[in-house]
Amino acid sequence: MFDKVVKQFYYLVFLFYSMNAQVPDNYEIVGHKAFIKLYPKESVIFISDTISFRFKGKVPSEISLILNPSCKVETIFYDEQLLKYQRDREVLKISASFKNNFELVLNYTGKLARRTEFSELTENSVLLHENEIFPLGTKSYEFVRFTVQAPNGWSVIAIGESINQSTENDSTTFTYQNDQLVQTLGWVCGGNFSVRSKISNRYTLSTYLFHEDSTFSDRIISQLEKTISTYSEHFSPYRFSKLAIVEVEDWVAGRAVLAAAFPSVILVKKQAFQTEDSFNNVNTILPHEVAHQWWPLTVFLSEADNALLSEGLCEYSSILFSEWSSEKLARDSLKNSPLLRSLISRSAKGKDLPLRRKADLRSMPTHYLKAAYVHNMLRLIIGDSVYKLVLKEFAMQRALLVSNSEDFQKLAEKISRTNLDWFFKQWSEQTGIPKIKIYGVKTTIRDEYWLTEGRVRLVAYEKRFTTPVEVGLKTEEGVLKKTFWLGFDSLNVYRNEVPFSFTTQFKPKQIILDPDGNILKHQKLPAKFSDLRDPADGVIIIGTTAGNAKYAKLLELAKRDSSEMDKAGWYLKIISDTSATLGDLQNERVFVYGNITENIVADKNAPKFPMQPTGNSITIESKTYSDSLAIIQIIDNPYLSSGLMCWIVPLTDTASPHLMPYDASYVILNQKEIVTKGIWEMKDDDLVVDIK
Repeated sequence: MFDKVVKQFYYLVFLFYSMNAQVPDNYEIVGHKAFIKLYPKESVIFISDTISFRFKGKVPSEISLILNPSCKVETIFYDEQLLKYQRDREVLKISASFKNNFELVLNYTGKLARRTEFSELTENSVLLHENEIFPLGTKSYEFVRFTVQAPNGWSVIAIGESINQSTENDSTTFTYQNDQLVQTLGWVCGGNFSVRSKISNRYTLSTYLFHEDSTFSDRIISQLEKTISTYSEHFSPYRFSKLAIVEVEDWVAGRAVLAAAFPSVILVKKQAFQTEDSFNNVNTILPHEVAHQWWPLTVFLSEADNALLSEGLCEYSSILFSEWSSEKLARDSLKNSPLLRSLISRSAKGKDLPLRRKADLRSMPTHYLKAAYVHNMLRLIIGDSVYKLVLKEFAMQRALLVSNSEDFQKLAEKISRTNLDWFFKQWSEQTGIPKIKIYGVKTTIRDEYWLTEGRVRLVAYEKRFTTPVEVGLKTEEGVLKKTFWLGFDSLNVYRNEVPFSFTTQFKPKQIILDPDGNILKHQKLPAKFSDLRDPADGVIIIGTTAGNAKYAKLLELAKRDSSEMDKAGWYLKIISDTSATLGDLQNERVFVYGNITENIVADKNAPKFPMQPTGNSITIESKTYSDSLAIIQIIDNPYLSSGLMCWIVPLTDTASPHLMPYDASYVILNQKEIVTKGIWEMKDDDLVVDIK
């Protein structure tokens, strides 16, 4: 038992090392010609890999390779000579009279006795991540060829173009080859898929889906065609010979990830095909994932800039795709993003982190939105056409080069002829977001015109933000807009407030700060179920006062909901109402199951909610709902600033509500079907002033 524990410990250490630590940097791995034979019943793989190396400086007499400790090396050849080696856990030390450019033939076996976060081999499928089956090193792959022998009936997918497929006896061999420069190989995937392909332009579009989800194929391929064509026109031509969508199980790459892209392939989790969440289904996430084929799989990036120039730029690219293609998707707006409230909350609590830093972005979904906002604000400052030209030139000029935010900034400054140093320091290297307000608004009539005056101010400006801001004046004819600057001016004088004035023929109704939501800023937003997309710690409180049968029913609903949230990275505990303490109520997320006669916590907190069920029914706007329905509603947690409290009330014993990230503050449900929904009215007096 101890031996097994030790091996598991070293394997976990290896995983951490492969993802985070420094690997040998005196050479580059520039190519693989690997034969991979799968033994699914034994959970074993055999690999014969011809690895091409290039030294960066003086040619040494010894090199080190980092190889998964679970891989057993059989032989190593150099110039057809069998080499001796030393091994200490994951480190292989190999001595020879190396040349500057050389090849090693490494033969080894690996046993995948258990699933990792990235790899698994079963009797029905395989998923092998490069960091777990190949030696680690500085990567600059110029040529890759994978030949994979798998059981008959399987399909295998890997980076590159399919150049051969042959069947013999009980196995099928697949060969993929890539001669495009890449920095990552991603996964080797295999299994029994429903396969659909279409040749479009000069590349092949394919889907490898589980049979029960095969009906998505035509729609996905159609969207891939449009997305690749759009990005090729506005960025640079798509450079690979194929793009394959592969469906994978939900465990891959952690709970907070819905998809993962590597050159010419995108993995999409099963939950993206099955969810009823309009924001996170396969069709809405594809424009983001396809954009990764440019950022960072064509324009290579330093790790510290992944937030701004990979995830953030891909998120903003999906918004641009909606504009360019006139295809409306759930992710086509920043101001309506379900992550906006969470992003503002993080900043208000001082939990915001700089965009520019090495970080595991899987645990920071709000960074995607913040970085997308930065691109939107840059576009606002330098102009729409200039920003689009920056993206195109960045894709063309920096293709196949390792780039960072300084490269992007210099290009943006050159094309726009604008000094943007302040902008990138403010939004990439610092934390926080500005708080802006309108005040002192007054309207007078002069002759036949209305004069409206007021001021815009940066509040709590110790970080000294600089930003343009638009002020809108609403009349019966529409919204008149003017742009003003707050912060440092061209003479480096700081102004935290500016006056504004409008002259209109019609009486003004409202003054609105940033009417189109272009600026990332503090603002009051109503609590919505969509806020639950940002995983957090939470507590589920089950009512016990209506007896064991009702308690069991509420517990069943709670376990089902918590199981779904667990897949998205939540950490929840379930307790009874009789054991709930003030500390429990002070969690970031509190979920209360049962009505006031069933749950003590619900009874105490019902007055804090806008809607209170009466018995087995609830009345909303003179209409009564009952039968097998349920009401769920969400508010700011009265016990914790920036927290949320959700109340789930089945109106009858047959009601079975599903907790989902609805774009609503309250929902009446018939099972999963939405009967009616709404959003709490909330006015932000700092941003909107009514004129009477």
